[in-house]
Amino acid sequence: MPRWSILIAAFIMGISVDMFYDSPGLNASAAVFTAYLRKPVLQFLEPQGGYNINEIPSLHHFDISWIIIYTSILTFAHLLWYFSMQAFSFVFFFDIVLNTIFSFIISIIFMMIYQFIIRPKY
Repeated sequence: MPRWSILIAAFIMGISVDMFYDSPGLNASAAVFTAYLRKPVLQFLEPQGGYNINEIPSLHHFDISWIIIYTSILTFAHLLWYFSMQAFSFVFFFDIVLNTIFSFIISIIFMMIYQFIIRPKY
């Protein structure tokens, strides 16, 4: 998909969540930030032979270590951005870091449970 379409989709998903949580633009900015980082992260983690265009990031196509690193980088960046924008001050630096770390741990656990139990076959 073109990068602009991924950014627009991320904005639409984020603003949809914002409508329900009364947080104007907070989730949208975090989703767009994560979508923007997706391409550099994929380039950083690119296997030596390159990616197959038809592959979707899942255990069916990639090694578990690749999935964990990919989800960890993007999830951590997303949560750090989200909590930084929510506090919007360096006064709450330790609160931001603690919220990010604890949310990151819980999020990664649930994502890995999803990958192992649900295991979508793409």
